[in-house]
Amino acid sequence: MNYVGIDTGGTFTDIVVANDQGQLRTYKTDSTPGDLAVGVVEGLKLAAEDLGVSLRDLMSATAYFAHGTTAATNALIERKGARTGLITTKGFGDTMFIQRMMGSTAGLTEDEIPHYSCRALPAPIVPHHLVKEVPERIDYKGGVVVKLNEGAARRAVRELVDAGAEAIAVCFLWSFRNPSHEQAIKRIVNEEAPGMFVSLSSELAPVIREYERSATTCINAYLSKVVASYISNLERQIREFGLKGPFRS
Repeated sequence: MNYVGIDTGGTFTDIVVANDQGQLRTYKTDSTPGDLAVGVVEGLKLAAEDLGVSLRDLMSATAYFAHGTTAATNALIERKGARTGLITTKGFGDTMFIQRMMGSTAGLTEDEIPHYSCRALPAPIVPHHLVKEVPERIDYKGGVVVKLNEGAARRAVRELVDAGAEAIAVCFLWSFRNPSHEQAIKRIVNEEAPGMFVSLSSELAPVIREYERSATTCINAYLSKVVASYISNLERQIREFGLKGPFRS
């Protein structure tokens, strides 16, 4: 059996093929930014040719397929993610923009830190007009203090859809103690906009601190369009070529 590892970067795609005897073969091809899956398949074809088998034979004899990529990193740096909306607890709509004190000094040198107020703030990946607040409140024990206003939640989802949102992040206060309100939003999104990508903080980062959870959830939603479509398309092609074992990415 074979074990295949792929690393897709912005410039090159690297392929490693190992067998049960521990023998390794490595290959490198150009990445294809327009459709990264093309570069991966071309690299696998190169490996199959070198091994003297067809691509279908190579994939059929592959017990494990591991894939890594900088697609998400590149999309974030280049600001090529999905138009993302955020739904949060009423009164907490500015969490992403206020940040925390550590956000004011992160990445600065010791000489720059005293002058942090002169720093240039990056443009937020979720603009103000795509942040919607809805009445709800969970306490620190997970108890429901204010029941989710489903009417307001449904309006928020519709407004985001009408504004062109391609993905929605949801981050409610203390939702990691009780995710029921976030799960209700996901159900509403599925009803109002079937197929819309929804990222819930209670699923993605169920930890304390609102800014970190909000930022992580928004970034996950922002990158959904690039990463989800690429990975699903790549796995579909690899499966069609005969892969039966696990596809890990």
